[in-house]
Amino acid sequence: MKRFLATSLLLLTALGMVHAQGIGVGLKAGMNFANQNIETIQQLSVDGRTGFHAGAYVHIALPGGLGIQPEAYFSTQETEFSDINFTSENTYRYLQVPVLLRFNFLFLNVHAGPQFGILLDAETSINSVSQSFKDDLKNQDVGLVVGVGANLPLNLNVTARYVHGMTDINDSDNFEEI
Repeated sequence: MKRFLATSLLLLTALGMVHAQGIGVGLKAGMNFANQNIETIQQLSVDGRTGFHAGAYVHIALPGGLGIQPEAYFSTQETEFSDINFTSENTYRYLQVPVLLRFNFLFLNVHAGPQFGILLDAETSINSVSQSFKDDLKNQDVGLVVGVGANLPLNLNVTARYVHGMTDINDSDNFEEI
């Protein structure tokens, strides 16, 4: 327990010193609302399901209110397809790495940049029978991020983002484009 407390105190002191140098670090967590388009099955009802993400970021302040904010976080995106005969619930697990240019003004910020994703796992559950389909997908994808954020008291912040996938993640002959 003493070792944990000493390590925590040292980490907090180091983070405070880093923050004073124009570099801020933080943890992030939140919800994802995903949607998906699969060209060959347009006739199905497609619904997004709520996923989550959790990870860390570094904000490097630059002159003029600009900054660079690289992040790394674990993320799930989930969708559901259904018709009269079946329901398919799909879960994609990624390591996401956005690299954002951030412009700060007052207590607000806007940010944009590329996001690189590494597929960790993909699972489908068809009529409650689960199976992996990671081998049918590409291991990486690229998206574009745009968002806004607000700095709150107690070093908390809240952001809302839109990420547009730019990569066809299909790596199978079963579908045209995902």
